[in-house]
Amino acid sequence: MMEATQICELFRILGDPTRLSILLMLMDGERCVTDVAASLGMSKCAISHQLRTLKGNHLIRRRKAGKFVFYSLSDGYIQEIIEKAQEHLAKV
Repeated sequence: MMEATQICELFRILGDPTRLSILLMLMDGERCVTDVAASLGMSKCAISHQLRTLKGNHLIRRRKAGKFVFYSLSDGYIQEIIEKAQEHLAKV
């Protein structure tokens, strides 16, 4: 039963349009908060909140370079999940 709860939590996180948009951007490579905020037309504070949620659930990782922090997908699994969802929707 715990597995079902964990899967539900993953889909809850992916179900947020902002978080999913961030993950889609990161599929193309790492980004800093400023880039993500500008691309989505949101404040850096709002994006940072979403990034904390994604990082706290091990979906992304961060890399510090001087004053900048860059985010990327933590592994290929999340990209596979999103790509499978896209494939499914293309067939519907």
